[in-house]
Amino acid sequence: MKILAALIFSFLMLFISCQSAAPKLENLGKAGPIELKRQRIAIQLDEHSLPSYQVFAHFERNQRSMLYGYNPNTKQLDIFNLNTQLVEGHLPLDKIIDAADIQLEQIFVFRETDIFLFGEGQLLRINRQGELQEHHSVQNSWNDAGLQGTPTLSANFGLEYLPEQDSVLFYCQYPLEELNPSLSVIAKYRLADRSWELLPINHLDEVVQAAELAGQMIELVKGNQFDNENLWFGYLYDSAISKFSLVDQSIQMKAPRNDGGMMMHLSTETNNTNLLQAHFMLNPQYFKPLSHPDSSFIFRPYWKAMDLNEIQEKQLTDKRLYISIFNEEGNYLSEFPMEPYRYGINKWFAGSKGLYILVDHPRNFNSNERFLNIDLLQAAL
Repeated sequence: MKILAALIFSFLMLFISCQSAAPKLENLGKAGPIELKRQRIAIQLDEHSLPSYQVFAHFERNQRSMLYGYNPNTKQLDIFNLNTQLVEGHLPLDKIIDAADIQLEQIFVFRETDIFLFGEGQLLRINRQGELQEHHSVQNSWNDAGLQGTPTLSANFGLEYLPEQDSVLFYCQYPLEELNPSLSVIAKYRLADRSWELLPINHLDEVVQAAELAGQMIELVKGNQFDNENLWFGYLYDSAISKFSLVDQSIQMKAPRNDGGMMMHLSTETNNTNLLQAHFMLNPQYFKPLSHPDSSFIFRPYWKAMDLNEIQEKQLTDKRLYISIFNEEGNYLSEFPMEPYRYGINKWFAGSKGLYILVDHPRNFNSNERFLNIDLLQAAL
């Protein structure tokens, strides 16, 4: 064990030294001072609701700001009004075919009468009464089209219906041994004819040059739609935000890359949990960019990297959360450190007022189980 520990330590020191030469982002606040205010929302729960949700969706229209959270205990959607800070109701899913057998992974509320659900390769569309309107076996249609890999959704690449395209975008996940520069990583699924279109978006050079990169280190992150013509996306280990035009299929990188883009190359035989944990702690992770059509800002949360001394005495959940702020054109403005041990990750969504974050860090021992606690972060120049 001592020999293994020494090898890991030597590897990590080499890895850190390789990162130090990478270029960094420009100085903070280059566009002038930005103020970030925090408004706290506390919704008292009824006997059917939960203090936190793993799968949820935000809906906003006509000054109604609603949060839909999937309750796996009751197999229903719990509905909260963020403006009045009240539980507005519950939508049972027992009318959906095989609902009890599908573990929901993502939801999207297009209208309050039109809701999309995804789980285990199945895309469902229901109405306000919870009745099934459409059922798409996404994985089967993918296989029938003779495509490689698996179409999937995740917390970093959420479900979203594009009405102008009558489509849903999926992240294409491939076995490591099948990765190559020609593979598209985003596919468009057209609901009307159940067909697929592979978009000309590929993995980073680091990935295609070293297919042995492990699991989520190559994960793509997709922002919510800021407009009807463009898709904003990035990568978990890359600070850049890119804009893909759904009209002419061109790509623009809007924010420069920095040393967060470093990824560790591991052999396919490597299965050392401690080494992988150290990699996550020593690198920042850049989560999905978020905004709203009525907002002047794009928010991108990220986990700040730790140094070697910290990881010897801390855990992954000790990582500090920062919020990067960009203007509506995707140009970097500034960033703010968040209060330690207050927020988990991937528990955020954007509205016209700003960025909402669920207050549910696993080590937040002051949380009140009788309330759903959410913070609204509002930025202003």
